[in-house]
Amino acid sequence: MNTLFGRYQLAPIFYAGLVWVLIGLFGKRQTTFLILGLLFMAMGLKRVEPPSPEPPPPAASSGE
Repeated sequence: MNTLFGRYQLAPIFYAGLVWVLIGLFGKRQTTFLILGLLFMAMGLKRVEPPSPEPPPPAASSGE
């Protein structure tokens, strides 16, 4: 399940990284958890280009 957040798509590993960062902020071995959490969050981000607008259908000509 991927979530769109602005131009970025968040994969489930992003949320796992967020949990690791929170553990790093409030738990023991802070540096290890913070670094790994940020790494997982970066791996979970994917930039998505906005869909290109479709060209309008050609107008039907009544030239007959």
